[in-house]
Amino acid sequence: MASKTSALSAGSETAAPAAVWYEPGAHVPALDGLRGVAIIAVLLYHFGIGLSFTGFEDNMLLRGMMFGWAGVDLFFVLSGFLITGILYDSKSDPHYFRNFYMRRTLRIFPIYFLCIALVFILVQILPPLNTDDNDGWIYPLTFTTNLAVAATADWYTIPVVIGHYWSLAIEEQFYLVWPAVVLFTPRQWLLRIALGLIVGALALRVAMTLTGADPNVIFALTLTRCDALAVGAFCAVMMRDQGDMQRLLRWAPFVLVAGLATIVAIFATTEGANEYSPLMQTLGFSALCISAGALLCLTFALKPLATTLSSSVLRWFGRYSYGMYVWHYPVYYVLYELDHVRRLLGVEADWTGIALFGFAMGVSMSAGVLSYHIVEKRFLDLKRHFERSAAPAV
Repeated sequence: MASKTSALSAGSETAAPAAVWYEPGAHVPALDGLRGVAIIAVLLYHFGIGLSFTGFEDNMLLRGMMFGWAGVDLFFVLSGFLITGILYDSKSDPHYFRNFYMRRTLRIFPIYFLCIALVFILVQILPPLNTDDNDGWIYPLTFTTNLAVAATADWYTIPVVIGHYWSLAIEEQFYLVWPAVVLFTPRQWLLRIALGLIVGALALRVAMTLTGADPNVIFALTLTRCDALAVGAFCAVMMRDQGDMQRLLRWAPFVLVAGLATIVAIFATTEGANEYSPLMQTLGFSALCISAGALLCLTFALKPLATTLSSSVLRWFGRYSYGMYVWHYPVYYVLYELDHVRRLLGVEADWTGIALFGFAMGVSMSAGVLSYHIVEKRFLDLKRHFERSAAPAV
C-alpha cells in the first residue's frame, strides 16, 4: 500500500466521500481535536453534576452535560484506532513487544501513579477525605479498579476520589492481550476478531440485562465495554487497505446517522442520557461506539469536519487531555462531593455556583497543562529510544 492514499472516486451514487488524506503512522491534527472533544465532554459531565449539587435545577443545559460520560467511549474508540494502527504497522519490528509496552509505560505510568500517591497522602492528612470509602488502594495500583467494581457492584469498593481510574484499567487490560492478537493473527482474522468483540460485547450486555445483572457491573466490566476499543481497532485495520477503506468511508455516513438516531430514540424513550438505563447499556453503548468510529473515519473523508476538529482550541484540549482526565476527578470530589467544602465556600445556586464550576474547570485544565510540561513531557521524550525499526506491514 502506498504511503498516501489517492482520492477516492466520487462519481457515482455509491462512491465513498473523497479522502482528505491518510498515511498510517502520521500525526493527524483532527484526531487531536477529537480527543479534545472527548475530554471537554467528560469535564462538563462531572462538573455539570457538581452544578446540580450546588442547587441548580434541571434544565436543557444540564441535561446536555449529563451525556458527557460518552466522552470516555470516544476515548476508547480513539485509543483502539491509534494503538492498533501502531501495532499493525510494527508487526515486522524485531522489538515489537518491548517497544510497545515501554512506550505505553512512559505515556501512562508517570502521572497515573503520581496522582495515586498525592491523593493517598491527602486522604491520610485531611480528615474529611479519610473515610471507609477510601479503602482498596490495591485496585488502582494494579489497574483492576473496574474489576473490583464489577465484582462487588459497588463503586465504594475502590478509593472513590480516583474512581475514574476504571476506564484506564479497561484500556490497560485490553492491551495486555491485544498486541499478541495483532502480531499473530492474519489481517482478515484480525478483522473478524474485532467484529466478534463488538457483537459479543452487545450480546453479553443484553444477556446480563435480561438476567438482572447490576448496571454497575455492566458499566464497568472489561468484556462489556471492550466493543468501543474493538471498533477503533476494526477501523484502523480497514483503513490500511485501499479497497476496504473505500467501503468503510462509503458506509460511514449512514452508520453515523443510524447510530445517532438510535441514541436520540433512547433519549426520548428513557427521558435522558442515563448511562445505567437498560436500553442505553445495551443498544445505546453499541450505537455510541459505532457512531464514534464512523465519525473518526469521516475525519479523513470530510474536509470541513477535519478542519473543524483541527482548530487550535480543540487540539489544545486534546494535547493535555490525559493529564486533565487524571487530575479532574480529585478536583471534582474535593470541591463538590464534600458538602462542608461547599458550605465553607458559601456556594449556592447563584453566581457562586457558576464561579465554582469555572474554578473547578480551570484547576483541572491547569493541572493537565502543568503535569504535561513538568512531568509527562520528560518521560515522553524517552520514547525516542523505542521507535519502530521496521516498515509498516501491508
